[in-house]
Amino acid sequence: METGNGTRQNGWGYGVSADQDIGANHAVFARFSRSVSQMTEYLQALAAGYVYKAPFGRVDDRIGLAAWQVESEDASLRREKGLEAYWSVQVSDTTSITPDLQIILDPAMDRSRSSVTVLGLRLRVVF
Repeated sequence: METGNGTRQNGWGYGVSADQDIGANHAVFARFSRSVSQMTEYLQALAAGYVYKAPFGRVDDRIGLAAWQVESEDASLRREKGLEAYWSVQVSDTTSITPDLQIILDPAMDRSRSSVTVLGLRLRVVF
């Protein structure tokens, strides 16, 4: 992490990630990470979600729902929470496109807003 005076500060953290398939078309996941020595801008993050595999018979597609909460190292910032929905569409053997919608509740960096909506589009190409 870079401090205000332009110097780098060393740190460390840890994370745990778990995924579990439930039958052929369903999965759940959970993620937790914590910065122990100011390695990142956040102190800890927790996320959990659900994935539906092969929607509408499209065997390589995924639809997911997730929720998260992030606590900043800076105690003056709010604890940010959010929800996300996405659909990963496999358009070829090597390419997927993922539109997503995120709703950020209590944005940490903007106390004037109770929520922010973010639309996203990811492109993944494997070669």
